[in-house]
Amino acid sequence: SGAMKLAVSFSLKLGLSFVLQKLIGVNVRFFLLDEIDQALDRATIDAFADMIKLFQNNFKFLIITHNDHLKEKFSSGIVVQQNISMVSKASVVNNW
Repeated sequence: SGAMKLAVSFSLKLGLSFVLQKLIGVNVRFFLLDEIDQALDRATIDAFADMIKLFQNNFKFLIITHNDHLKEKFSSGIVVQQNISMVSKASVVNNW
């Protein structure tokens, strides 16, 4: 299922960050998660957001999503909008 794939993928990335730190001294503190929520239902998105919040004091996350339900789970974000001329503009949002 999508939720199981998400859990395994996130666990592997998190575990790999600890292995890299121990073996070669690289301290990974940033995760890029690109549309990781595609196959998730609302309940699983809620669980995913709770999992991210659990680790957000130790890691920085950049979550790329089009899912409004996931966006609402976080207090801030970067919104990228594209105009008719295909020019993109980014802005920081502190409250949805």
